[in-house]
Amino acid sequence: MPSNKFYKKILYHLGRDNKSSAKSLILLLVLGLIGYGIDHVNSYNHNRIKSDSFISTKENKAEKVADLASIDSWHPLKKYQVTFKRTIDGDTFVVQVGKKDYKVRMLIIDAPEMNFGKDLAPNPFAEDAKEFLNARLTTAQNIFLSVDKGPKQDHYGRLLAYVYLNDSNESLQEEMLKKGLAIVRYVKRPNDSLVDRLRRSEEFARERKKAVWSVAGYVKDHRYKP
Repeated sequence: MPSNKFYKKILYHLGRDNKSSAKSLILLLVLGLIGYGIDHVNSYNHNRIKSDSFISTKENKAEKVADLASIDSWHPLKKYQVTFKRTIDGDTFVVQVGKKDYKVRMLIIDAPEMNFGKDLAPNPFAEDAKEFLNARLTTAQNIFLSVDKGPKQDHYGRLLAYVYLNDSNESLQEEMLKKGLAIVRYVKRPNDSLVDRLRRSEEFARERKKAVWSVAGYVKDHRYKP
């Protein structure tokens, strides 16, 4: 829009009576109209960019919600953020995905049994594993799950997943294996993409006789022998 200074120039030239002032007046009017047109176009483009950006942001949020709404839409080895609810034992916990709660069974590891409902005491290091898992999940700012290339759920309906906390690329499975609070177990193709990494983490703890590896004969043939 032409400024006040622009109109003052027009009034000044109207007060002069010669051909030069008339030409100047016409030139000023033309320049003013051009300036107004440019301002109008810039304003339109700016508003359109803001509108497009707003629509794009809404679409991205909608896609994210759609991804979370159903685990059926999850892609293999891609991370999806979830909400932690509670810990069950050393390798199982509950999360909220969209509006639904899921039990999560951590892929390829097995923590010592708590022996719920068996009228037995927890196996050695079972409580340690549960406490460690619970502490990591309750203090994490962000929790992500990642499914593998095979079935997303087991025959109990539990979600089979790798677990990642915050911005770490090391899975929670690897953390627990390195501390000797779990062993590599239940390796089933094609849900075995990270098995080599997990075996290296297990070997790290075994060589240092950490936790479950500190008791001779407790782990044998890839299972616990309490």
